[in-house]
Amino acid sequence: MKNKTMKAICVFLALTLICVFPAGQALAAVKGDVDGDGRVTAADARLALRASVGLEKYAAGSAKFTAADYNSDGKITAEDARAILRVSVGLPADGGANQYDILRSGRFYMNGACIMDGTVSPMEMGVDGSTVYLSMADGDMNVGYLVKGKDVYFLNKNEKIYWKPNALEKAFLKSQGLPDASEISAEIAESGFSSMPPLSSADSVGAGTAEGKSCTVYTFNLSDSSVTRVYMNGSRLLAIENRTAGERIYWRFYSVSATLPTLPPSDYRSVISAVFIASMT
Repeated sequence: MKNKTMKAICVFLALTLICVFPAGQALAAVKGDVDGDGRVTAADARLALRASVGLEKYAAGSAKFTAADYNSDGKITAEDARAILRVSVGLPADGGANQYDILRSGRFYMNGACIMDGTVSPMEMGVDGSTVYLSMADGDMNVGYLVKGKDVYFLNKNEKIYWKPNALEKAFLKSQGLPDASEISAEIAESGFSSMPPLSSADSVGAGTAEGKSCTVYTFNLSDSSVTRVYMNGSRLLAIENRTAGERIYWRFYSVSATLPTLPPSDYRSVISAVFIASMT
């Protein structure tokens, strides 16, 4: 993905956070981290398996439920436990498909983080035809937006609500010189990860380490000032690093799937955006 695209995304979401979200919210759960210790381990898979047969009780929409429902289908099953167990030992959650190829296909859902200018921003992104989804966490707040056809929505992941941006919200973002959500979505869908070259065309291939794991490093010299490195552990995509004219963007991938979850999630409720006007003025 182009560095300028990523910068536009980060600025857009940062301003959206400032403008339309109340402070003091807890961060949303990390997929697979059922016990909330900041890691995805076999212990999390065991908790998810117990929950799938009713031995653990998690309220729908709670942090534990969200973490255990790995495929985001609204229920906790043995399939979720299996996916969590695979991730805990460094394998792809979906059973072995090449995650880089999935990302390049233009139809994907990823859970990970973006590191830019020293800031780590947990994020999710999904693309499937005319549906584009993006969420990013910043401090205690977690914002997302969704484009489905011609409809654009903002999502508050912590409050589990979504709404269509009103004229004031749109005007504020435009006043900052930013593209609107649908324009950014078009950039992601048309020239985002799908524009990445295939691994077979790498300029060099070597061994390395990323995210604490041994991996194969594929290096692409895209121009005199632009270098991209892809870090693969077997079929699992660990990270993508872009360096352009002294700028560095590092994508960390926790999971990559070819299937998007239900959007907006079934446990979200629709609200009127006017209730957030006070936080913008």
